[in-house]
Amino acid sequence: MLIFWGERDAQYGEYSHHKLSPLIVAPILFLAAIVLIVGLYPEPVVQFSQTIASQIVDPQPYIDAVMVRMIR
Repeated sequence: MLIFWGERDAQYGEYSHHKLSPLIVAPILFLAAIVLIVGLYPEPVVQFSQTIASQIVDPQPYIDAVMVRMIR
């Protein structure tokens, strides 16, 4: 009757047994790998964050790049 631990019960049918599915394991492994990589090599993330912060503080280069007027 202990469904949580995987014992089968006729009342719940095929859903009473927990199996590892690639649809469940793949995202977990992907996220674990990202966490591990960011934890071991944080410098690219820090540099990227600093670049974004500097562009938020001073948006003028973005405005100049987007609002270029072409005179014909």
